[in-house]
Amino acid sequence: MKATSKWKCRHHTTTTHSIRRRTIDINKPINLSKEDWDDISASLQKVFYRSIYSDLDRNNIDEIYQIVSTNKCAYRLNEEYTDLYFKIATPIYEEKLTEKIRWMQYPLQYVTPEKLNYTKNCKQIKELAYSIHYETVAKNLRNARSPLKFIEDTDWSVFDEKDYDELRKRAYQKEILNLFPRFDLKGAEDFLNKEAPAWVEESDLKLIKTIAEDIVKLNKSIKTNTKMLELLEKVAHYLPLGNEKPDILNDDEWQRLQVLESDIVKAKRVINITSRRNEINNRRVNDIKNKLLQQLRTINEVLNDPTAANRIEQYDNVFAPGNYENLKKIAYLLSSNETIKA
Repeated sequence: MKATSKWKCRHHTTTTHSIRRRTIDINKPINLSKEDWDDISASLQKVFYRSIYSDLDRNNIDEIYQIVSTNKCAYRLNEEYTDLYFKIATPIYEEKLTEKIRWMQYPLQYVTPEKLNYTKNCKQIKELAYSIHYETVAKNLRNARSPLKFIEDTDWSVFDEKDYDELRKRAYQKEILNLFPRFDLKGAEDFLNKEAPAWVEESDLKLIKTIAEDIVKLNKSIKTNTKMLELLEKVAHYLPLGNEKPDILNDDEWQRLQVLESDIVKAKRVINITSRRNEINNRRVNDIKNKLLQQLRTINEVLNDPTAANRIEQYDNVFAPGNYENLKKIAYLLSSNETIKA
């Protein structure tokens, strides 16, 4: 429940004139001068002040409150010293009240408007009590397991409407987080599988639902991609996918993987065939190259020494039969020319 009542403070109604130096109820002796008597009076007044202050300060806050609220003096004094007595009691009361407030969790339950009537700084004391009380309630709200129930069970009559609205807003936000305490797959699934409370605003419900659905989708996407990478690695290493579709993949994804596997297998077959062909061709080229080099070396030897043609063994012959016969004829002609010259 929100409060509408406002506190009003009034100062203590004792006289506000300054304490004047006057003698207590003893007449000045005849044989004393006025100056001496004034000094004695001032000393007596100081002793009186210290004595009364010490006596009042020994009282607790409730006893002091009884004194200032009832105007009952503990001593028989004339009007002037009775006024002084209450002038001493009032600041002591205010000091003790402030000290008590600082040690309380809910000071507004104690600091009633009547208690503030007898303080000079009633506005500051009320603000202090309000601040401490508010911080205690705000702290308890942060620690509450059911923030909205905490709001219902708390007495808001001592707070301004603005502060009530602020704490009510905090409670709502904290309660929203309780609906979705874990931003993971389990938290998202738990939220989507249960009915949302009626107090949740439609815009917030829509936003949280969207977040929960996105988390579920993201988790499924991660699992799907992980499985796809695993299967793609098998395909890349030419390992069979098998015939059973994984549950995490849909039919389209599984079909595309199978097509990819088929294409890669076909491509591997083509690559293997091409590779074998290239290997055979390379061997053939190398054989022809080596044969030609051997023929050139043999021809060079015969040109330099025609008799070298007769030293070619059958197993070492790299010429075709016709070419070999021609080589021997060339060797014969070269040998004949050398004989004529000789």
